[in-house]
Amino acid sequence: MPRGRWNVGQKRPRVKLPRSSSTTERDLLEYPGAQEALARLTQECRVEKCELVRLLCEVPFASNQKQLLVTGMNDRALRALPNRVRKWAATIEQVNHSPFLDPKHITEIAQTSWDASSLRPPLNLIFTPELARNTAANFQRWPSILRLYADYLREWFPAFKYLGRHGFRFQTLLTLKLTKLLRDACGRPCHADLATLLEASFAAAGNPLTIAPDDLSKLGKNNLWLNALLHPELFQ
Repeated sequence: MPRGRWNVGQKRPRVKLPRSSSTTERDLLEYPGAQEALARLTQECRVEKCELVRLLCEVPFASNQKQLLVTGMNDRALRALPNRVRKWAATIEQVNHSPFLDPKHITEIAQTSWDASSLRPPLNLIFTPELARNTAANFQRWPSILRLYADYLREWFPAFKYLGRHGFRFQTLLTLKLTKLLRDACGRPCHADLATLLEASFAAAGNPLTIAPDDLSKLGKNNLWLNALLHPELFQ
C-alpha cells in the first residue's frame, strides 16, 4: 500500500472527521453502502463476520511504514541465526556431558540434600523431587530441540528472502489478509464490496480515503511476495 494513501485514492473533499483510536462494527455500518456490502459478504458468501470486522477495524490503525521481518534484526543477522542456534546446541551438549553438570544429577540431588525452598522462583518449583526428573529430561533434550529449531529456520528463511531485505507494511499485510479471507469464502476477490468496507473503516477512523476496486487489484500485483505467502496455491 502506498505511504499515506492508496494508488489512486485521495482524501475525500469533505469535512475531516475527528480521529479515533478504534472503530466498531456500528461505526462501519454508518458509512453509505457498508451495511449492504457486509450483508452480501456474510450472508451470501458466508464470510466469517467476526474475523472480517476485526480486520476491517485494524487496517486504518496498522503501521504504513516499512517493517523488518523481525523487529530489531536486520536481514544479515537473521540469516546467520540458524548457525548461531546450532552453536548454542553444541555448547549446551558439551556442558551436559560434564560429569559434574550432567542434568541427571538434578534428580539425585533433589531426592537427597537439595533444599528447593531456598531457591529463587521458578527454580524452587522445578527442582522439587516431584518435578526434578522432568526438569533433567528437558535439559537433556534442549540440544536436539535447538537443532530442530535451527533446521526449521533454515528451511523457511528462503521464502522470506525478499521481505527480509526490503521489509513490508502491516497495513498492506492486513489488507491482503482481507482479500484472502474473501477469496477463500467466496471463491472470488469481491473487491467492490471490500473497497466500500475499507472506505467505511478509514472514514470511521477519521482518515477518509477513496478506495476503488482496481486499487485492491493493484495492491496484490505490487506485493507478489506477500501474496505468495498468503496464497501459495495461486503460484504453484
